[in-house]
Amino acid sequence: MIRILVDTNVLVYIFERKLNINEVLDRALSEAYILNTLDLCLNELKTIGKPGIVKFVAQIGIRIVNSGMKAISVDDAIIKEASLGGFYIMSEDKELLAKAAAEGIRTISFNGYGVKIN
Repeated sequence: MIRILVDTNVLVYIFERKLNINEVLDRALSEAYILNTLDLCLNELKTIGKPGIVKFVAQIGIRIVNSGMKAISVDDAIIKEASLGGFYIMSEDKELLAKAAAEGIRTISFNGYGVKIN
């Protein structure tokens, strides 16, 4: 089972475009997967004025991971949680994707109408 940690920017992207993320991932992945996001990402959504996305996250079944991390950036928390928990990271943040690659963490990003898995 693939565990995917979804970054804030992907949550905004799929919400604003009304994209069915499960359809996209079903086409790209042959294994079962579970979508997760950090509690810090939800806090970030509230901070940037996107509280409707929090309800959307619950509706589409993305699990919330309580990171227990408060003193580091959201990106650093994502890297740390992915490294410790064996998650893939799904993001559109090029810097985060580069950090993940440098740490040997598998990544997923959008590529046209599909996704690219590294």
